[in-house]
Amino acid sequence: DATNTILDGAGASRVLTLMSSSTVCDYGIEGLTVQNGDALTEIVGGGIAIRTLGDVSISSNHIVNNFGGSGGGVFIVSSNNSSVELNNNTISNNSTASSSSVNGGGGVYIVYGNPVLSNNEISNNSSGGPYGGGGVWIGFTDAILINNVISGNYATHTSYSLEDNGGGGVNVVNGSLVMTGNTIVDNF
Repeated sequence: DATNTILDGAGASRVLTLMSSSTVCDYGIEGLTVQNGDALTEIVGGGIAIRTLGDVSISSNHIVNNFGGSGGGVFIVSSNNSSVELNNNTISNNSTASSSSVNGGGGVYIVYGNPVLSNNEISNNSSGGPYGGGGVWIGFTDAILINNVISGNYATHTSYSLEDNGGGGVNVVNGSLVMTGNTIVDNF
């Protein structure tokens, strides 16, 4: 139960950082509430920031009210040979700043890792900068979204290049997307 263990950044810093750039490390996060993180000065991942060459599994968490440059709620950079899975999470009310030149993914920002997102509620997140993806931003990989509810997310629209400001709900750049059984509504 995610309400039993609460990690609270109190608006002062990122809540959770897992970094391994030279060694293959697998990371799993399950059953937590991750809230009130602020990583604007650290650029990425207000709630959770992960850089790894290994696999990532994030399941059954509440990731809420976080703020950062990219990936207000969750920021993940992995490798092309790894897997990234987000399952059964509530990711809501997270945002990225409009002042960052690299931001995107108000709720979730993923680079590489062939991500599979399933049975998540991704709602009321916003991306204020050039990469868009108010709910989800995925880049440079193939992704699968299954049975998610992606609603009420917002991305600012100041330019309309291939990479910039797309997808209030989901923005995928330089990759493919397979979607099955998702509800995607009221995103701007």
